[in-house]
Amino acid sequence: MTDDGVEAVSGMFRVLADFDFAGASPLYQRLANAAADDPEVVGLLLPAAPRDRMPHLLFAAVQYLLAGDGIGMLDAFGSEPYATFRSWCLDHRPELESLAARRVIQTNEVGRCAASLPTLASVAAWTGSPLAIVEVGTSAGLNLLLDRYRYVFGPGREMGPSDSDVVLQPRIEGAAPPPMAMPEIVFRMGLDRQPEDVTDGDAMRWLRACIWPEQQWRAELFDRAVEAARRDPPTIVQGDVFDTLGDVVRQAPADATLCVLHTAFINYVPEPDRFADLLTRLGAERPLWRVSGEPPGLVPGLASTAPVPERSGGIHFLYGAQPVGDASHAPAVLARAGTHGAWLEWLA
Repeated sequence: MTDDGVEAVSGMFRVLADFDFAGASPLYQRLANAAADDPEVVGLLLPAAPRDRMPHLLFAAVQYLLAGDGIGMLDAFGSEPYATFRSWCLDHRPELESLAARRVIQTNEVGRCAASLPTLASVAAWTGSPLAIVEVGTSAGLNLLLDRYRYVFGPGREMGPSDSDVVLQPRIEGAAPPPMAMPEIVFRMGLDRQPEDVTDGDAMRWLRACIWPEQQWRAELFDRAVEAARRDPPTIVQGDVFDTLGDVVRQAPADATLCVLHTAFINYVPEPDRFADLLTRLGAERPLWRVSGEPPGLVPGLASTAPVPERSGGIHFLYGAQPVGDASHAPAVLARAGTHGAWLEWLA
């Protein structure tokens, strides 16, 4: 890695320590701040593709290796100085570099369904038809099963099967989603450059390692969603979004409203404008809805002027729906939520 490459990755460690890990993972924040000034530790990410050289990837690789020995990252490094973490990483350099070379960050965060589901339900209500959902960056496809989960937004505002083992109950900041009907989903398919198989124990160990160590609620939600998915796994296609998305969306039934869904995806796309152009071309073949949950400013045409709740802090996502190839509807920003679904504010 060149000096410029080291500095670029180090800068990412500093940025995420202050804006992503702050208030969410004290351990990751502390380690990221220290590692930012440690070229040897940062250099462990060299085998990864440039867009994947993120602190999340290094920390996930560490958690993955520790889990093989039945050790949690908090137990291993929570009360230890950075030097202990550094020494452990350099002692495990070959394993960490191997993981960086062949793995990518795939949180498959089920908590995001708390905002995606009412956004999709809004589209279903506007169009008056069932939905065909294609999720890009789907990982193991857990979020494709969002209509099988239970949602609790407050008294009298619950959705989903009452007997579901997967229950999402985000903290409501401001307005809650209004009562609405669960959308009928008649087609669902995922697309990912490196999908994970829910029936593969090692693959699920990696996805679990991508969850931040202090956030046990996320791990428990993930475990329940995996068990539910194993009973009826979703269909997932492996491929590059630019080469494969067209073939996937053309499989959707013509009498359903086509929704291309993505959350926490754009930051991992090397050419976001090219992705928008791809959706425009596909929308010319058949009208579709772009349903997204991404950090503000990453999805053209979606912006919110509502003030951010003070106690939410950190990075948040905007959830919105944009018609592509159909001028009868306007783009809509519907919700704002924590990056992993801990809190939700309905904006519509």
